[in-house]
Amino acid sequence: MSNEITYCAEIGSNHSGSLDLALAHIRAAKEAGATAVKFQLFRAESLDSRPEVQEKLRPYELPVRWLPRLSNEAHTLNLQFGVTPFAINLVEPLKGLVDFVKISAYDLTFDDLVSEAAKLYVPVVLSTAMATWEEITWAVQSAWTANREIDLVLLHGVAQYPSRLKEQNLTTIKKITDLFVRRSGLSDHTLGHEAAMLAVALGATWIEKHFR
Repeated sequence: MSNEITYCAEIGSNHSGSLDLALAHIRAAKEAGATAVKFQLFRAESLDSRPEVQEKLRPYELPVRWLPRLSNEAHTLNLQFGVTPFAINLVEPLKGLVDFVKISAYDLTFDDLVSEAAKLYVPVVLSTAMATWEEITWAVQSAWTANREIDLVLLHGVAQYPSRLKEQNLTTIKKITDLFVRRSGLSDHTLGHEAAMLAVALGATWIEKHFR
């Protein structure tokens, strides 16, 4: 992965269970200037134990059988294709299809998931929102232990949707780079573009923005 700035459109689960809508999101991301797209791969039963919540989440699950089609569409448009897996058994289906794997802020301390993602031998993007410096260090070490040659990208972020510009503490981006000597960036949950611009000025080489 080069040091050029990656602009990642976080499509997430905005496909709402429609493959056509998922593909349309990829094409729209390309038109909007994104250089990468990312989806979320989860199963309702592993996210919440309550049947009523699982029922609400299930329509937003991404079928594994879609992955080759989505990957091909992204690559046809010269976009990087990435996925956030939310369970260990969802990492293996990504093999050979993704250009990067994202670990969500909620799973940064899930050592086994971080290690499994590192074994795909593609760049791993770690979201550090809500984490302490000790937890970030531990996650980095887990990835290194699994793959000594791993290309890591550490994203600063604020786990609030939406979050305000004055809450961003963007100087953390430089601190991440200085401490871990890895690519850093911003998982931008603000509504505007100012945070992303400031992050790039501070050395960010990866900007992720929710997109629909």
